[in-house]
Amino acid sequence: MPHRNEAAPPTPWSKSLAQPKIDNTSYVHSMSNVIGDVRMGSHVLVAPGTSIRADEGTPFFIGAGSNIQDGVVIHGLEQGRVVGDDNQSYSVWIGKDVS
Repeated sequence: MPHRNEAAPPTPWSKSLAQPKIDNTSYVHSMSNVIGDVRMGSHVLVAPGTSIRADEGTPFFIGAGSNIQDGVVIHGLEQGRVVGDDNQSYSVWIGKDVS
């Protein structure tokens, strides 16, 4: 279970307070932060010192079985968009079983 996750603060480009959606089989280290509209699949590992901030560009997708290693910072910009395997638009897309 994640120890630290919270809604993104309101900004000029994102007025809503989106909460992360983290599968209950995923683990977010207590010294990491997950903020905003982050959609995390099953069995994801977020290692210590990581910051995943979906406060400007949203949403983020992190696929099942992936791991985000120590000290990684993930932050998407409002203008940057990718199309995920589900044909939806994302600021950040990390596929299944990515290491």
